[in-house]
Amino acid sequence: MTVPRTYTPNVATANGVTTTFSFGFLVLEAEHLVVELDGVALPYPGGYTVTGVGDNAGGDALLAVAPTTGVQVVCRRVTTVERETDYQNLGDLLADTLNADQDTPILILQEVKDEQSRAIRIPFPENANTLLPPMQAGKYLRAKLDNSGFEYIEGTGSVPGDFIQSGTGAVPRSYDAKLGEVVSVKDFGAVGNGATDDTAAFQLAANLGRAIFVPPGNYIISSTVNVAVANTTFYGNLEGSASEATITYTGTANAFNVTGSFNCTFWGLKFAHTGASGRILSFASGEFHEARFCQFNTYNASIASPMIYFRSSFTTIDGCGFSGDSGAQFAIECDRTAGLININSSIVDCGFGGVIKGILCRASDGSARPEGLEVSRCRFISTGEVQLEIREVLSARIFGNMFDQGNNACVRFAPSAQNVEGVILANNYIATAQNPTGVSGGVAVGITAASVGNLVDCIVIGNTIEFSAYGVSFNSRCSGIQIIGNKFSVIDQDCIGAGQSINVTISNNITRNCAGRSLAISDGASGGPFIITGNHLNTTLGSVVTITNASKFEFGHNFGRRFSGWASQTTADPGSSTFINLAHGLVLPPNIGKIVVGLAETTGAHTNMAHRIISVTPTDIVMEIFYTTVVAGDIRVNVFCSA
Repeated sequence: MTVPRTYTPNVATANGVTTTFSFGFLVLEAEHLVVELDGVALPYPGGYTVTGVGDNAGGDALLAVAPTTGVQVVCRRVTTVERETDYQNLGDLLADTLNADQDTPILILQEVKDEQSRAIRIPFPENANTLLPPMQAGKYLRAKLDNSGFEYIEGTGSVPGDFIQSGTGAVPRSYDAKLGEVVSVKDFGAVGNGATDDTAAFQLAANLGRAIFVPPGNYIISSTVNVAVANTTFYGNLEGSASEATITYTGTANAFNVTGSFNCTFWGLKFAHTGASGRILSFASGEFHEARFCQFNTYNASIASPMIYFRSSFTTIDGCGFSGDSGAQFAIECDRTAGLININSSIVDCGFGGVIKGILCRASDGSARPEGLEVSRCRFISTGEVQLEIREVLSARIFGNMFDQGNNACVRFAPSAQNVEGVILANNYIATAQNPTGVSGGVAVGITAASVGNLVDCIVIGNTIEFSAYGVSFNSRCSGIQIIGNKFSVIDQDCIGAGQSINVTISNNITRNCAGRSLAISDGASGGPFIITGNHLNTTLGSVVTITNASKFEFGHNFGRRFSGWASQTTADPGSSTFINLAHGLVLPPNIGKIVVGLAETTGAHTNMAHRIISVTPTDIVMEIFYTTVVAGDIRVNVFCSA
């Protein structure tokens, strides 16, 4: 008979029910049909029977048992290589016998050709020696470097020359050395599919104390990973790929607790905290730890733990972003506790958003203060209660930041008994909100009334302060204050307030487009001295300077003109508002817009004190003063006016 030109084994996938599987090629004997389930041959006979023997169109393999769903079923031909017919001299030469003998080698050649098509071959006209060397257990087979044949190499990949990087000047190296350069969390069993708990894999990787690559994926961490070995780094993609390595923390303690002695780093990772408590990164001890170019997000509206906590020296938080759903949460807490030193740490080029609070600096157990904190070039666009709160610090540099939409307070000092000392606030943009309202809210820079410690040696210089109820607001717990070269605009209440502050310099500031007052200054019994000079004061309500002791005040050139005269007069309390004439003592009458009036109680107690200037004569300033008497007494009126 004729033999079909082609031969192709049949492949099918079992469904758990079907027992009949067709094949489309010629078989001369039933036992020549081999049926394999996932590469394992069924026994014949017993495992199956065959129909269509001798038919060019093929037939069916009838399996005794239906294969399991998903199993690959292969029907292929393996013709027995034998010759059973012995032709006799002058014997019969039957057509069927002769055809069978002629067909068999053709079928075998087809099967050989099929096997060869799936064999490893070298292209023409290559002439390498393809004879394989004797088998060597545990070693790899490879082409020789001169392409002359094949050889075995050590299974560890440690033979130099195994790997050659592309590019001019590359030298041969072993695969062991090359692959050992990068360690991945997936080397320790991490999956990163957003469902599998990868905590154990991260812990095993952290124990290695090396740079650990976190490939793109979503890794679930359910409990604390302790980073106790120095020089441990977890890093994501450093080449700006759109793929992200996200670590989702579902626990309630700290996700990563760093106690390594130095240089533990998190770089290029995205963190998502869905638990009810716990920090994402806790740098509990050591020095020179870092978080760089990471994104931190929390998704619980009641969480109060900071995202990053550090009490380690020389800590750097650089280029990170923070956002969250809890108004009770600080993004970063800088702390110092007994037995540890936290000095010269920096938070730079970070962004803060959402309803979270920004940065907290303190000594949580009342011991020594953090020292040398730097906050620079950060962007605060969060609506939380406060964007930067300093409770305890010895030296802090806050410069080049944008504090915007801080709602209640942008920069807030709340000193404890440890005091806040040596703060420089320079070249920042500071605005509590785009709609400043209310007497009690919206302080751009200020100290809390409830503070029990002092703000000492604070310089506020070169800042743009606007869109706030209050600009800079200090009180009697502030000393060594310098407010220099700032621009204030759209301030609803007071641009600069320094009630009974000690050793205060206010110079070269500009106030404009403000509905409130430029200055609200008083010395009281213990405040002062005050130096007020070089300011351009242009606000709707002018300035109020309440003077108890004139020797505590030094006025230089303000408003573009010199404050050249002052007068003080005590008036008896008539029980309500009253008109007074106050001699100004100037050669020429002053401009009514250049008069600064301060009201102070001499005796008694009064509330709601205010004034209205009615006119200026060559000798007197005529004004009306308003107040509500609580306890009858005298009121002193202090007037400064420019020539």
